[in-house]
Amino acid sequence: MGEVMGTYRGISIVSFLMTVVPAADSDTDQTQFFEITIRPVLVEHCGKCHSTTITKTKGGLRLDSRDGILAGGDSGPAVVAGSAEESRIIEAIRCENDHLRMPPAGKLPAAVIADFITWVQMGAMDPSNRETAPPDSDGINLTKSREFWAFQNLKAPDVPLVESHDRLRTPVDAFILAKLEDVLLQFSPDADRRTLLRRGYLDLTGLTPTPEVVDNYLADKSTGAYRRVVNRLLASPHFGERWGQHWLRCRQTARRWG
Repeated sequence: MGEVMGTYRGISIVSFLMTVVPAADSDTDQTQFFEITIRPVLVEHCGKCHSTTITKTKGGLRLDSRDGILAGGDSGPAVVAGSAEESRIIEAIRCENDHLRMPPAGKLPAAVIADFITWVQMGAMDPSNRETAPPDSDGINLTKSREFWAFQNLKAPDVPLVESHDRLRTPVDAFILAKLEDVLLQFSPDADRRTLLRRGYLDLTGLTPTPEVVDNYLADKSTGAYRRVVNRLLASPHFGERWGQHWLRCRQTARRWG
């Protein structure tokens, strides 16, 4: 069966080349040859290390566009269009050089190597001449999506100037108050200590403080009493239980849509 399939593949490739090679000047034929025989191999065996989908390509080489292939990586161009013998990509997939063997998982079938040689000899046509990643099947541009604020490096923004600066306790307050002042609003009056304690417990753990906790907090007049309460709540298992449910819900949603 294997011999039959190998013979069939050989006949198919030969038949295909008989129609493509004589029409080497036809972009349509060359594009079809690339899409059918070359791109699937590049995606399956090369995309994990040499494409725009990863942060740092290995050897500085990109194989997901013709510009990237011709520009090559740290060792120079990967392809010399029209010359298979001068193209490093052919040398790599032939695995005849102990220092240049690709893909790492093992040598490609001889028929696939022959396809690559034919592709290079025809001029290494690749219609994906792009500087940015293409939209995926859902129409999402991967490169553009990386510009979303959540994926940007952290930086310290300028703290906005506000009129009621006497209400500020931290720089974060300035950002909130600036938005409030834009719509002619102000901070609400400070909550009393009992209310503040209750809010902290409900926000962080979803639980209310016990009477003993309330009494101890009200009796503590020292500086930083509320900060110590917050730190204690953040270290509480109840904090993890309350906010872990949100993480689990996100995971569940990701699986549903993934």
